[in-house]
Amino acid sequence: MRVTRVLRPLRRANAAAVSVTNVTSFDKSAGKLGVDRLDLLLRHQPLPSRFDLTRDAYRALEKLLGDGKVRAIGVSNFMPEHLRRLLGEVKVVPAVNQIEVHPYFQQTTLQRLHAEHGILTQAWSPIGGITSYRGGEKRRSTTRRSEKSRAGTASRPLR
Repeated sequence: MRVTRVLRPLRRANAAAVSVTNVTSFDKSAGKLGVDRLDLLLRHQPLPSRFDLTRDAYRALEKLLGDGKVRAIGVSNFMPEHLRRLLGEVKVVPAVNQIEVHPYFQQTTLQRLHAEHGILTQAWSPIGGITSYRGGEKRRSTTRRSEKSRAGTASRPLR
């Protein structure tokens, strides 16, 4: 069994608070799961207005990795500018960047950056994603809505 946990970003904190929060979150999650070590621990989305908090949170993950409490660390929803900045300020390259990727939203620039640094692209929406984005932009879904239920859509093969 593989165990993954995503830690949410803090909006207001300092480096010490970020580190304590991450360690506390790890301990709480591992305890609830009944394990001593997680396979993958992700930092969920950067906070561009306070990138110091993002960096410090990631450094806390590096410490958990160094202490053997996690097997791998990564990030989620980091765009190229966030990822480049993080890579310039930390020691461990993220093993994973979990992003929205599907047939109608490839994010090829970001995937190329991942490949350059040996970062695995993990899709959080591999078969269609959301259909509406900020600014009113619409994207087509890869599935058709079932008249009976959404479960019918999910169980129907793509054509």
